[in-house]
Amino acid sequence: MFDRLEVAKNDASKSILVIGAAGGVGSILVQLAKKLTKLNIIGTASREETTDWLKDLGADAVINHRNKLSEEFEKYNLPAPEYIVSLNATEQHAEEIVKVIKPQGKFGLLMIQSRLM
Repeated sequence: MFDRLEVAKNDASKSILVIGAAGGVGSILVQLAKKLTKLNIIGTASREETTDWLKDLGADAVINHRNKLSEEFEKYNLPAPEYIVSLNATEQHAEEIVKVIKPQGKFGLLMIQSRLM
């Protein structure tokens, strides 16, 4: 988060969108961002229980990743995020990521490839 995205720890005016925030890596990222930065944290989830859980972990807002991200940002009047980290189904969200990221924003992608032996 700090090396690759160059997140400023004390900048409360910026936000981060974590796509896949309710997963293992995403939930840790939400907690680290809350503890180590002053960012506005926006996570994605699709179920009520995971939405509530992410808020308990420190997410300031949670949007539904089953809907178009741009529509969710508009619905909740959320600012364009300076940082986006995609941890799940990036190919499904690519066009929407382009729509919501702030100009000159930074995008981080985690790809996990599994192999069957």
